[in-house]
Amino acid sequence: MKVKRARYLTWRKTKESYREYIERVRLNPLAVAVKIADLQDHLAPSIDGGPTFLQKNHPDLYNRYREALSRLGKWKLLGRDGSDHDAGMYLMAEYDTETEALEAAYKRLEELEQIQPTSQSGGQAPDGIQDRVFIKSPDGNLKRILPPTKYSGYVA
Repeated sequence: MKVKRARYLTWRKTKESYREYIERVRLNPLAVAVKIADLQDHLAPSIDGGPTFLQKNHPDLYNRYREALSRLGKWKLLGRDGSDHDAGMYLMAEYDTETEALEAAYKRLEELEQIQPTSQSGGQAPDGIQDRVFIKSPDGNLKRILPPTKYSGYVA
């Protein structure tokens, strides 16, 4: 029964706007998982690394799918050991919105400054060994988060 319900939720109704449809999908975790997989398939990069078919030929649809994925997916807070360049990234937490993920990233940078002070570690500078902080959007874009500077404000 759960699968039937989720399958029903992944079909858009005739007079339903795409935004209404995505909001309806959000009501069921299984439907969310199915729709995310579908959107990721549509948004997957081309084999040659260039723009996708949708980006080139249907930019409005491409943007709509990216927005939907952003609404359905989780924002990930990731870390990487700054002193071990071969180390992979590790998941610290997941958030529903970019704002929540950014707030957590800046909080993590503040914590790192306490346990790995810039004066001793080199901080977030290219040769610094302070752990790195990233956020990954639901559509897979990865951004390194840097601490604010007195000149530039928040840098991502």
